[in-house]
Amino acid sequence: MRKLELRHNNATADMIAMIDCDNYRSLIGGDDISSSAREWVGNGFSADAGEWWDAGCFAANRAAELRDAGIAADQVSELRDAGLSSWGYAHSNCDVSTEQLLHWVAAGSPATGQPRVTARHGIV
Repeated sequence: MRKLELRHNNATADMIAMIDCDNYRSLIGGDDISSSAREWVGNGFSADAGEWWDAGCFAANRAAELRDAGIAADQVSELRDAGLSSWGYAHSNCDVSTEQLLHWVAAGSPATGQPRVTARHGIV
């Protein structure tokens, strides 16, 4: 049990460093990055969390829902609402459901006929 706890603490420390070092503090946790890091680690994320943060996903449990449903972070990184937020952000904010995103991803894109614009890479 002690070894598992130590491993979990190391993973949390690594996650804190990622949040702080990569300037995700305002998206992920504000002043309380320790509890945010524990939440992300507790939901099974490690270095891959950065992909979800780049997609605008700020809630670990909501990002885990997408991951567990088979949706990848890059599939929800498209910008919506004239580029004000991504589909990942909208999902974390409970503006769209996992089921809606599954439907849109299966149809090819959450965007409807517009050029793909991603939060990280610009127009695709």
